[in-house]
Amino acid sequence: MEANEDWDDDCWPEDPPTTYIEAIARLKAESATRSDIRLEWSGKRGSREDARLVFLNYDGTEKFVRRITSAEHLDAFSRIVRTAHPIPRRHSLWYPEEDRITARLAGDRDELVTVLAHRMVRLKPRTTVPPDSILGRDVLGELAEHGSLVTTHPAIPARSIRLKTASPELVTLYRRRYQGGSWVALELTGFGISDLAAAEQVLVDHGTSYLHEIANSADLSFRLWDSAYRLTSGGPATATGKIRFPSRKYDTIPAGLYSAGGRTDRDPLERYLKYYQVLEYYMRQAADDLATRQNAPSIGKATTPFPSGNQANDSLRLERNKLSAVMERAATAVQAGGFLRGNRRFQVLCDPTVIEDVHVLPADAAGNPVAGHDYRPDLVARVYEIRCRIVHAKEGGAGKAAKPLLPDSREARDLGADIEVVRWLADRVLRHWAGSLP
Repeated sequence: MEANEDWDDDCWPEDPPTTYIEAIARLKAESATRSDIRLEWSGKRGSREDARLVFLNYDGTEKFVRRITSAEHLDAFSRIVRTAHPIPRRHSLWYPEEDRITARLAGDRDELVTVLAHRMVRLKPRTTVPPDSILGRDVLGELAEHGSLVTTHPAIPARSIRLKTASPELVTLYRRRYQGGSWVALELTGFGISDLAAAEQVLVDHGTSYLHEIANSADLSFRLWDSAYRLTSGGPATATGKIRFPSRKYDTIPAGLYSAGGRTDRDPLERYLKYYQVLEYYMRQAADDLATRQNAPSIGKATTPFPSGNQANDSLRLERNKLSAVMERAATAVQAGGFLRGNRRFQVLCDPTVIEDVHVLPADAAGNPVAGHDYRPDLVARVYEIRCRIVHAKEGGAGKAAKPLLPDSREARDLGADIEVVRWLADRVLRHWAGSLP
C-alpha cells in the first residue's frame, strides 16, 4: 500500500525540548535587568545543588528563595522574572505593568465549585457539585478563564476584585506539597499601586474586606494566605447574595475569625466560639469607650449600658458587661428588633426546651417580639450564657450546676438560631469598628 504523501504537510516537527542549562541561561539573562533578583547556580544538579532564584530586599538581604528543579518551569519563572514582584508572606504576586495583584487563598475549592454551580443553574438546595462532574468542570473553566464573584468599584470601573484559579506563576513560585490545581486565588486590578509595600497594603485591606463580603453574601470561607493556615475541606454552601465592592477596611484578625466561623463543616460549637471571639476582640475597646462617655476614671468604675440596679453585677469589669458595651455600640434597639422579627429564629430563642439553662427571649401573647421592647440585653444574656455552657460548666444559683453544652449533642445540633444571632452581632461589630477604604 502506497504512502499518502498528502499527509506530509500535516506533520510538523516539534520544537526541541529546552535543557536545564538553557533554561537557567535564559533566566540568568532575564534576571540581569532587575536589581532585586539574583540567580545562583554552581553548575551541579541535585536537591541542594539546583539553581536558586533569590528575591532581595531593598538592602540586598534575601527575602525569598525558590530552587528551580526542572526546565519545565521555565515559562512560569520567566514571566515572574520579567513582570512580577512576589509578596511571600501572603503567597501573592504583584504585576506593576498590568496593575494587578494575584494572591493564593486558604480555603476549599470544592465548596466554591458548589456555590458557583448553584449560581449558574437551578439546583435543589444543599446539592453538592463535585469538581470532576460535567457541571463542576464548567464552573472550573469559568473560574480559570474569567473568574467569579466579580465586583467593581462603582466610581472606578477599572478597579475590580474576583476569585480565580491560581495562575501557573503563583503555583510554581509558592508550590509545596499541596496540589496547585486546587488552589483558589484572589485577583485585584486597577488600584494604581506604586510600590510593593502599597501592593501588600491594598491586598490586605481590600482583600480582607472582599472576603468578608463573600462570607456574608455567599457563605464562603476564604482567607488571605498566612503560614499558620492549612487547607481544609468543607460542606456545601448555596447562598446567592450579591457581592458588593469593598468600601470598609476591616481589622484583619477578627475578620479572619468571622470567616472561619462561616465554615459549615465545622462543629456548631466551634463556629459559635469563632463568632464570639470577634466580639471578644473589641470588648476592651468598647469598655474603654463606654468608661470615657461615663466620665469614669477606669473601667472598674464604669457600669454596663444595661444596668440591673445591682452595683456589683453592673461593673464593667465583668465580661458579660463588656459584651453589653460591645452590643450597645454595634446595634440599636430598633436594629435588634428588626433582626428578630419575621423569621423562625425568634420562636427558637423563646423556647426554653431547645437550648436549656440559658436566657429565653420574652414574647407577646401571639409569640411575636414585644412591641417597643429593647432586646439587646436579652441577646447579650443569651449569647454569653451559651458561651459559658460551651467553654465550661459553671455553678448556677443555689449551687445548681449548668450542664456543659457538648459536641454531637442534641442541643449542639439545634444551635443554628443562636449561631445566626452571634454571627449577626459579629458582623455588626466588624462594620462598626471598620474604617473607610480609599
